[in-house]
Amino acid sequence: DHDDQVRGVCPAPSHFPKGSVLTCSLDKTIKLWEPENGENGRVYNRTKIFVGHTDFIIDLKILPITDEREKVMSSLKVVGSGRFILTGSWDKTIHIWNAKNLERVTKLVGHEGNVLALEQLDDGTIISGSGNNEIRIWSGSGKLKKTIPRAHTSCVRSICQYETGFASTSNDGFVRIWTKDGEPKSNYQAHDNLVYSIICSSSPRVGEHKLLITSSEDQQVKFWKADGNCLQRIYFPSCLWTCAELNNGDFAVACADGKAYILTQNDKFKATEAKQKTFDDAVQESKEKRSGIKMEDLEDVTILTDIKGQSNNEMKVVNDNGTAMCYLWDMANGKWECIGEYLSGNDSNPNSQDLSQKQAINGVLYDRVWDVEIDDTGAKYKLGYNLGDDPYAAAQQFILNHGLRQTFLDEIAEFILKQTGQNFAGDLNKPKEPQSAMFDPYAAMEKEERKKQQEVKDHFPVEIYPTIRSFTKPEKVMAKILEDNDQIDNLAEHPGWVYLSKNLAAISEKKEVPKEVPELLYKLMQSFKGKALFPILDIVRLALLNESIAAYFENLADTFNILTFVCNTCFVSEAPFALKLMGIRIIINSSEYARPLVIKELDNIISTIEHDRDNLLALTHKQFVIAFGKLLLSISVLLRHLHIKDESSKTIESHKLRWASLIHRALATPNSSNSLFAFDSIRSMGTLILFSALKADEPLVDHMKKA
Repeated sequence: DHDDQVRGVCPAPSHFPKGSVLTCSLDKTIKLWEPENGENGRVYNRTKIFVGHTDFIIDLKILPITDEREKVMSSLKVVGSGRFILTGSWDKTIHIWNAKNLERVTKLVGHEGNVLALEQLDDGTIISGSGNNEIRIWSGSGKLKKTIPRAHTSCVRSICQYETGFASTSNDGFVRIWTKDGEPKSNYQAHDNLVYSIICSSSPRVGEHKLLITSSEDQQVKFWKADGNCLQRIYFPSCLWTCAELNNGDFAVACADGKAYILTQNDKFKATEAKQKTFDDAVQESKEKRSGIKMEDLEDVTILTDIKGQSNNEMKVVNDNGTAMCYLWDMANGKWECIGEYLSGNDSNPNSQDLSQKQAINGVLYDRVWDVEIDDTGAKYKLGYNLGDDPYAAAQQFILNHGLRQTFLDEIAEFILKQTGQNFAGDLNKPKEPQSAMFDPYAAMEKEERKKQQEVKDHFPVEIYPTIRSFTKPEKVMAKILEDNDQIDNLAEHPGWVYLSKNLAAISEKKEVPKEVPELLYKLMQSFKGKALFPILDIVRLALLNESIAAYFENLADTFNILTFVCNTCFVSEAPFALKLMGIRIIINSSEYARPLVIKELDNIISTIEHDRDNLLALTHKQFVIAFGKLLLSISVLLRHLHIKDESSKTIESHKLRWASLIHRALATPNSSNSLFAFDSIRSMGTLILFSALKADEPLVDHMKKA
């Protein structure tokens, strides 16, 4: 035990007994714990206390660290088989030190935010993350190779090597997987709250794959498989700061309750029943404190199988395995839907709340719901808000839910403030006094951090592929397909159709989708012609944002390349406007998970757009103009990534010049008066010109001067 929060854990040096662990704390001490195996399992004895620090200790590694520090050290990494130490600081710099003589080797400068995360890959590449949501990639000698300006939507907290690339996590709750060159591979929401730490197991734990382990403000440690599925979650009595793997295969977790906990897969060394009960009771007490109600006062979740709700959206809070979970009655489908953990302690009896004035969006109840039109897509969205919530947090969640531009944050928050007659601006902008010299603004001032997120200063080169996720009235789209169908018997009873009927609006968020779904989409595209294809392709462009569906079409490419189909169907001279719009949206969304298909068909895509250029640029419909701007940006980002992988490719150089000419022509049309189209077009050109993050591409600049 420590007298304050445990902020760091790490394996003890090898000359101590195997499995020994060091802990550091806000109580200004470091403690050494050595395992002892006895008849009642394994116990950890504190064998040494290190004192001398006069303020909080937030990290530790096994190598001497110089006292020559003028700024707070916020991240530290031992690299090069122990020959070097990397330190990152709140002064926005990274230092590389010689571990033997503690002399500084070099200094890395360039971050505009406090450096909070460091990692070095096996090939020597250094990865750093900072408080302004940025990730930077450096060579082993300290030369900047790449900047990812908006790697997350909040500060980057932790980075670890994973497979052949790396994984990062953030206050935004997401885990993002990257190639070693910084190209995004996948992402998933790991926690509903700030994630402070991510590590990778040293050896495979499930099949041939290593596990990712995350720890969070939400008091959970989670173990993740390679496909992003959570293998196990463990609740703790308080916030979790970090996790470390010990040299005996166990894991140590640093907890804000002043304790470090050891997790083991070895039944021989598991905690005694008495210790396990003490731990379980502490977790239960913490959960009751979070919900504001006692579990013993709630009925068990099994009661829901025997009772029905009396009205739509009737709420029932039940004890679900020791957690207060909230369920809503879905009158249309006649079942209870779980909407998450009950965290409000404002009512001693939550089941007595009057919900008649509330409105639901996707099963979540809100005091206020508005129809909001976002110019980015021309579509309307439901924006929900509960009185008393932070409007900026609500706006941020709305942006994440719908994949909107981060620059909409202030506009959406101000809309909420205006509609509810609130004025939070003074409170949100007023800085809080730090509680100590080691005050962590990235946790305690998260509200202010959201407000401070400003419009991007450097708009290019763009690193992240754009997508179009908006989808309105899915039930009408599917009804139209049934109305036009005379090719497929019993379509409404097809398993793929049944699944889409229930999950279409959220298809991009589903981890596993039945194989009947992409099989049906393929069959529909083959069966329908002309205008009847429009609603089908509308579903397809959304479905391609699902990784498993994209993988299906990628595997099908030898017999049916969906992008070849799109080029040959949607951009022929007689194709109606609606098909051209859907064709563009499918190409855009294919870059998320079906990128190999885009690369394979890139020459065909560019040639198709070039051939139909004048007709496409003559279309002035708002949604089409905006989508075409996103297409220009999507292909520009792809060409940049391909160039980074193969700088000498003459084919990529040719594609780049052809695409730049198309962008130049697009900017000369009346459509450039649409601010979003102009913005994306200019960012597309900037991305092509800055093929190198450090200098302009001279051949392209010359080409554009001639144009």
